[in-house]
Order: sequence, then C-alpha cells, then structure tokens
Amino acid sequence: MFSGAYPCRESSSSRWLLPHLLLLVGIGLAAASLAEARSETLRWEHPDPADVSAFCIYALEAPSSRVPGFCSNVGLPAADPDGIFNATLEDLDDAQVWFCVSAIGGGEESVCSNWRERQPPQQDTASPCGSHDRERWCSDFDDLTPGEPAPGWLNTGARSSMFIDDSLFLVHDLVSDQLSERLLSTISTASNIHSHYALSLDSEWSDYELRGRMRMTDSETGIGVTVYSQYNREDAYYRLRRTAGQPAFHLSMHPNNESDRLECSAPSTGVEPEVDQWYEFRLEVANDEAQTTFRGMVWRAGQPEPDQWQAECTDPTAERLVNGTVGLWSDAAGVKYWDDLQVLDLELPAPIPLGQPGQPQLVLP
Repeated sequence: MFSGAYPCRESSSSRWLLPHLLLLVGIGLAAASLAEARSETLRWEHPDPADVSAFCIYALEAPSSRVPGFCSNVGLPAADPDGIFNATLEDLDDAQVWFCVSAIGGGEESVCSNWRERQPPQQDTASPCGSHDRERWCSDFDDLTPGEPAPGWLNTGARSSMFIDDSLFLVHDLVSDQLSERLLSTISTASNIHSHYALSLDSEWSDYELRGRMRMTDSETGIGVTVYSQYNREDAYYRLRRTAGQPAFHLSMHPNNESDRLECSAPSTGVEPEVDQWYEFRLEVANDEAQTTFRGMVWRAGQPEPDQWQAECTDPTAERLVNGTVGLWSDAAGVKYWDDLQVLDLELPAPIPLGQPGQPQLVLP
C-alpha cells in the first residue's frame, strides 16, 4: 500500500515529538468507481517542528496503543502559514483504515499521534432533528467538539458501575470519501459500560419512542440502546441490544437476573448486523395501569423499514419501570458508533368527535 516503508524504532523518551493528527480528507481519483483506487490526504500539526526531520504515517485496521511495525515515510512536508502539515497517500482501496502520524528527529521516533478513521464510502444521511412534529428531544452531535464527551451525557464505568468516567464515550468524526459525519462512539472493550442522557431532576420521561442508528466494527461487539433508564440513581432499564452470544438484536431488561419477569411474544428482531454497516432502529416503550410494554425493530440503513414491530415484551410486575431516560450500552471488542438519536412522543389515538351516532351530545347551558 505504501512506499518508503521501514520498521519503526519507537523510543519511550521521545513523547515530546508527538504530533497531532487533525483531519483526513478523502480524494476520489478521476473516473474511479467506489471499488477502485482512491487517495487520502492527512493534515496534522506538531508543537516543535524545528526538531523534526521526517514524519511517518501508519495505517491499521483498528487503533493500537503501540506504534505498528511499518510506516510510510513522507519526509518533511512544508507547513502552511498556520503550521499545518499535509501529505497525500495514493492508490488506497475502499477498506476501513485507522491512520496515525509519528515524528522522527535526533535518531528517534515518537509514539503515534491520536488516531483518525477512514471509513468505506457511504451515502450521506440527513439529520432527523426537527423533522417530526412529535419530537421531544434530538441529537445528531454535529455541532459538538470531536474528542470530547457529549454535553448532557453521563458516561459510567465498566461492569454497570455508577461511577462517572467521561473518557469512555466521545464525540468522533467519521470521515469517508464522500462525507464527514460527527457522532458518538467508544473504542473501549470494557464490559457493560453506559452513556445516558442526563435528565433534569424535575423531568420524567415516559411513553416515548427512541429512534436512531448504530454501527459496529467487530463481530464480537456488544452494542445497544436503553429506555426507561434509572441511571445514575439505579442500575435498571429496558434495552435493545446484540452480543456475540446472541448476535441478533433482541429485547431484554437489566439487571439481567430479573429478565425472567418479562413476558415476550417475540424477544428477538431476527436481525443479525454485519460489521461496518449502519443499522437503523426504533424502540418504543409505554405503560398503562397493569404493565409496561416495549417493542423494537431494526433494519439495515438504505433498506425499507419493516412494516411491523419485530420484537415485543411486557413487564407486568409491581416492580416494572414506568419512566426514565435514554442511553447507550457497550460491551467487548470493536469500535461502536451511534448517531441521529431522536425521542418522539407516542402518537395517541385521535379523539372521538362529539355528536357522532351513539356518542353523547354536548349541551350548553
């Protein structure tokens, strides 16, 4: 893939040389189809460019905490007036690639920079925010800062911890040949980590539908969304998820040892996601005097939405959840992405007009 590649000689004492990778800019070659060659331009900055003799670009299928074995030596490109370096890699294929940059100087090579992801080409998706008259809340993350936690979201630690860890879920730029989209993601492989939208103390959400889309990079991934979540007061919620052991998206509740109280006509959607593909979802939850019902559907982005709910469960117990916030659930390997999250009020039946046959008449005094 690269020319001028040579083995890395990382030095633990050379962290002061660490560059910062700013952006990937995909460039399609003239007359190239999506299955043919393309180029990628990387832009980065460095705090002490006078100490650098060359830069190296690495490409991997997934981020690594160590500099990998071979790089593409791009020399020392001229920086622009803002101190930004750039280099273009030619003849890349359409595979998903993670890039980082290291600096060489004084006979040493720095550790790798932050990682940036280049996704395969995909069609752009319009933001759903403001698109529905029943919208209660929406976030497409487009106006947020990459590499930072999403404001208003509460990230909590492994094994369903109640302790906050803002490093786990971060805003991310997913850049491809055709678009750059901003979303929420995690690269953590820790078990049972969460991010929940933090409601105000006087706000209680009930009877709503959560919509959005999610994506994973590994078949061992656990990924999902939650409704009626009690975080950060109690470790309890209903959810739509998939795991390596149960690869189709399915409904469940948490804590897991209480799932036997659910009555499910169809707990699984039957949809087993493929890696590196977006999947849209709808998850509805509502309660009446006797039970709480939640139902879901999942379909691959770009395909028709199912014409009926694929999975449905009820919780008829006295301990059932009756309100709560929305959130994200992650487990095990791979990178996970969520985007275009939208909460809609449920559509209530239309009122029966007064004066219909068999209905009481309104009599004014």
